[in-house]
Amino acid sequence: MKKLYVTKEEPPRYGHILATNSAGKFVMELRGSEDVITIEKHMVEAVMPYTVDVRFVGASSNGQAYSFFSKAGDLAVDDIMYLPEYNQFVHVRKVNSRSDKATAWIDGIVLPRGVVICGETA
Repeated sequence: MKKLYVTKEEPPRYGHILATNSAGKFVMELRGSEDVITIEKHMVEAVMPYTVDVRFVGASSNGQAYSFFSKAGDLAVDDIMYLPEYNQFVHVRKVNSRSDKATAWIDGIVLPRGVVICGETA
């Protein structure tokens, strides 16, 4: 499958990169038409899914970041979440990480924020 790109213009246009021309510009075929345009490389970005990067918490954790699909606004940086499917806790390290490595939706329970000091909730 060809990778989809979007232009940084108003309105944005979508398409696939065919090549780079001799001037260093992208040659882009626009989606939904047979039109081909040339555009500066800095004016194009890959269309990426909304993803979050997490690290598993615990003794068996190797410290590696893992990417999951998510919905914008569902999680925040530093959230702690329990993932029943993995029977593990994760620490949200980055939101909208735009990773192409995600293969699954994150599904779990976000723990409420709060700190316990000397047995009292702060």
